[in-house]
Amino acid sequence: YEIRDYDDYMRHVFCKATYRGQDVYIDVRGVTTDFSECMSDFQNMFYNSFYYGVYRIVARNLEEDMKLGDEGDMTGYLFAQSIIKKYRNFYDTSL
Repeated sequence: YEIRDYDDYMRHVFCKATYRGQDVYIDVRGVTTDFSECMSDFQNMFYNSFYYGVYRIVARNLEEDMKLGDEGDMTGYLFAQSIIKKYRNFYDTSL
């Protein structure tokens, strides 16, 4: 998912999954079951959007994302891979 502000600027991207019967929110920092916690580091960026009540959560098209066709996708993908490899324990759901 991505969060877009009142100017339609993308402010954050995260994934939502179900793990052991609970919704979990996953971003580059790891995973949490608390949506507010997932968004907590971004509240200053969202202030105007939340204040004006104009923000939206948009589901991303995963099939399009997997094509890595947009400018910067490969850089972002390689960055994500390096973070996940370095901090594997934050992302390992087999624990």
